[in-house]
Amino acid sequence: MAWSRRALLIAPPYEEGATWSAWVSRGFDPWTREGGAGNTWVLVDQFSGEVVYDGSPEDGNVFDQAWDDWSFPLHTGDFLGTATRVAWVFIGLSPLVLGATGITMNLVRRSKRAKAAARAATATTDLPPPTITVEEPDDAAVRSPV
Repeated sequence: MAWSRRALLIAPPYEEGATWSAWVSRGFDPWTREGGAGNTWVLVDQFSGEVVYDGSPEDGNVFDQAWDDWSFPLHTGDFLGTATRVAWVFIGLSPLVLGATGITMNLVRRSKRAKAAARAATATTDLPPPTITVEEPDDAAVRSPV
């Protein structure tokens, strides 16, 4: 199957005798949305124009291909388009929201406990001191009829 290629980044040789290098997109390329360089690395001899290396996505095993093709889109949430990117933003902000609500709940709970403790302290001080009255026994009740 012939794939169409589109060169995204071309770099000249960095020293004498080196090759031209190019990153091109061929077939499925999950990196193009983010302005990535492409999914295939091609090295071309600077004198003859012959392709020296063609590092295509088909090289390597299936797991390497899956990792190369899906690790960045899953990381950024770009695997199903804009809808998943928006969902990823909310998922990414959820720890911040959970932390803020947890701190808020803790502050409210502390405030309620402090108010309850203050109410309990004032409730016990507002009461008059207890008075104990001891009645003297009646002489007639103490005597027995016997």
